[in-house]
Amino acid sequence: MTESRNPLHTWLGYLLLVAAGLLTAANLYFAASPVAATPLFNYVDVLVLVGFAATIAEIIRSKGGAVPLCTFAIAAHLYAYNYIAKVSESGLENATIWLLIDPVVAALFLYKGLRYLRKS
Repeated sequence: MTESRNPLHTWLGYLLLVAAGLLTAANLYFAASPVAATPLFNYVDVLVLVGFAATIAEIIRSKGGAVPLCTFAIAAHLYAYNYIAKVSESGLENATIWLLIDPVVAALFLYKGLRYLRKS
């Protein structure tokens, strides 16, 4: 039985791949020039959070299982917490969380984005 094409999967797959690529590029640029790279994250962070929201909604809609849902929810929680701490200037932002969560997010988005593109 063949699976029907889903334009949502195509859109979501490309969104996740673009977000993962931009996040990786911004992180590498940040390592070379933190002051110049910091403004880029204002856009990349929003794109990543949109990617998380769309992916979690799709996992719930398609009854994708507890493990993918929990994995994305934990990563989204850590990312959103640090993002909110950053934009609110509360002083609770943790640089170590960024160093750990960004590669995890890039890998999750790359994996899930490719899976969505294969489904579409």
